[in-house]
Formats: sequence, C-alpha cells, structure tokens
Amino acid sequence: MFENNWLTRQWNAYKENRRIKAHHNAQAILLHKAIHTQKLEKINDIIEATERVDEFLPRRFNGFLMHSLRSDSLPTFLAVMALRPEVTPNYYFQHNWDEREVGHGYTTTPLFVASMRENARNIAKYVATHPEFDLNACEYGCDTLYTDGKGRKTEHYGDKPSVVAEKHGAIRLAEILLHREADALKAKALALGSKPEIT
Repeated sequence: MFENNWLTRQWNAYKENRRIKAHHNAQAILLHKAIHTQKLEKINDIIEATERVDEFLPRRFNGFLMHSLRSDSLPTFLAVMALRPEVTPNYYFQHNWDEREVGHGYTTTPLFVASMRENARNIAKYVATHPEFDLNACEYGCDTLYTDGKGRKTEHYGDKPSVVAEKHGAIRLAEILLHREADALKAKALALGSKPEIT
C-alpha cells in the first residue's frame, strides 16, 4: 500500500541523495590524496569508481585543480585537467557563487594568476606558453546578478599576464609573455594590411 506512494518516493529519493553525497565525499578524499601523493594511475581508477560523475566533477573540479597547482607537478596538473577535456588554459576559478539572490555573484581568478599566487612556476609557464592562452586576460573578474536574477553583469579588473608575472618576480616568464604579445600584434597588423581595399 505504501510502497510507491508520494511520501515513500520522496523518502527514498532523500536517502539516495544522502548516499550519493557521502559517496562523493569519500571519493573526493581519495582523489585529493592521489593528487597530493602524485599517484596519477589512481586518478582515473577513482573516477571510474565514482557514481554520477557528471555531478561529481563540475562541483569539485575547482578544488582538485587548485590542489594540483600546489604540487607544481606538470604531469599531475595535466592529469587533473584531463578529467574535464572542455577546460582550457583560460580556465577561471570561481568563488562565492550564490545565484539565489540579486546582487550576489562570484569573483573569478584566471588559472595563470592562481598558479603564480601558488608559486607553481612550472604550471604557470605551461599555461603562459600554450597556444590558446589569452594574453590579455585580466587579473580577476566579478560576475553579479541583476534584474531579478535574469541577467548578469561581468566586469574584469587588474593587470594582464605579463605584468602579473613581473609582479611575482617571474622575470623570464614576463619576457616570454611580452614577446608573445609583440608577435600577436605583428600578426594582427599583417592580417589587417592584407585585407583588400573596399571601393
């Protein structure tokens, strides 16, 4: 009689969500340990053993990626990045997200800036020299909800990557970025110069 009524279904769904939450917490501990100890072969094993991984990774990826920065191990960093193939070197860490209230939002920190702050120089160099890296990315951003939560206002602040590198004492990396900026400007000028004149 009570096996499939509304209350039973709600209770079963509640128990299942609690079970999944506990399972995800346990898997996250294992994954953080694998990242910390740089046992890369275990990372995929843990992910394969994780239920509802499509919910698990997006919610916890920030923490896993930040943990990999603290190791400054490029193989570990790349192994974590590979967990979400859609993520690029222009990834932004998000903080203080709250989409329920107007006027609340989140701040964003680019991957390159986070790697400099964590003194992850090997990872910072990899990101800065990647062909897809945005040479004009700002130091941080702010995304705020407005109009009854139906719109967002995004603003970016701070210095570009070459200046950020110099501020952190990574002079050689700053020089690499400045050279890349100069090359990008030359390529843009050549592209503009090669366009046919409109008569």
